[in-house]
Amino acid sequence: MKLLMFWHAGGVPSYFERYKQLAKYYKDVVVVIPNHWNEGGKKLTNLKEIQLLDNCKIIPIKTKFYSKQTTLIYSKREVKNILKSFDPDVVHIHEEPWAFSCFQLIKQCKKIMRNRGKIIVDSAAINLSRTLFPFSYIEKNTYKNVDFIFARNKEVIEILKQRGYKGPTHLLGNGVDTKLFKASPIPFQNKNDIIFVGRIIESKGIFTLLDAFKELIHSETQYEGNLIFLGDGSDKKELEERTINYKLTERVKFFSRVDSTEVSNYIQDARALVLPSISTKLWKEQFGRVIIEALVVGRPVIGSTCGEIPNVIGNNEYIFTENNVEELFSKMRYIISEKFTDKINEDLTEMRNKAIDKYDWASLAKYHYKINLER
Repeated sequence: MKLLMFWHAGGVPSYFERYKQLAKYYKDVVVVIPNHWNEGGKKLTNLKEIQLLDNCKIIPIKTKFYSKQTTLIYSKREVKNILKSFDPDVVHIHEEPWAFSCFQLIKQCKKIMRNRGKIIVDSAAINLSRTLFPFSYIEKNTYKNVDFIFARNKEVIEILKQRGYKGPTHLLGNGVDTKLFKASPIPFQNKNDIIFVGRIIESKGIFTLLDAFKELIHSETQYEGNLIFLGDGSDKKELEERTINYKLTERVKFFSRVDSTEVSNYIQDARALVLPSISTKLWKEQFGRVIIEALVVGRPVIGSTCGEIPNVIGNNEYIFTENNVEELFSKMRYIISEKFTDKINEDLTEMRNKAIDKYDWASLAKYHYKINLER
């Protein structure tokens, strides 16, 4: 079978291992991406074609309205040429069902492939709000014309049903490149800093984390670690101002977003990672890829009850009620305590092994192929 994937974020280097693993099972793999994209605040521009393997390559093509995932449209002419020349057996549209690109790509696939291959889409949105026209029309059209949907987690499956989808679904979580994110030779207890990696926005729980850290250093006077924020976002300025008001500028450090291939180095330099996300009316944490990246590196993760975080971490000892400063403070104090080091290392070994078994790109690629082979 030949696999053709369209993905707005497909040009991010940390995903390249995914395509290589898929190419071990599929005869040929082509990943089509926008030649310009803004990923997590970082602009990816003038992207070039990359031949990853003899049977695996990434092709950037022209797009319109590429500032948002939902409005992105690929070049009609280039999509047509790729569909005709590559003649795929499986087209994986890695976009939400209501995205403009879904409507465009499904229409072109139906016209050119004439039902010869499978069409599948992805969904990760934990969102019950009604979509307005034309998104509502696009969503219904997607549900009618796809062979199945890959859902990021179990809650997404239920929400797809509530949104009107009646077709088959399969779970497909995010993955981690275990060649890029390797186990650190330095154990977590030999590091002091606590790190946050992600968008610096309120719904990510950044203010909860800052408040909990303030309590931590005031109560644990022997603790010498810092709090590291790695990322950018609309609330970064306010977070920096609060840090100044709390007189914590010597203990709280800010770094701008780095390339995905560099994240591992920052995590290895920390004692633990915290993902303190907070649910909103329209959003929950869909997965939290940085969780599995930290676990694979060999760093414990503290996470909130938001969305899929507890399931990805897989151990309630490291979960706190979202937006609860006192609970987060307690979990952080547990992580820095030397008397719990052995227990944390035992838990960490178990969580790391589970993360690799479940989320390694090699395992997910095999599953991806198996599902398409069976259907």
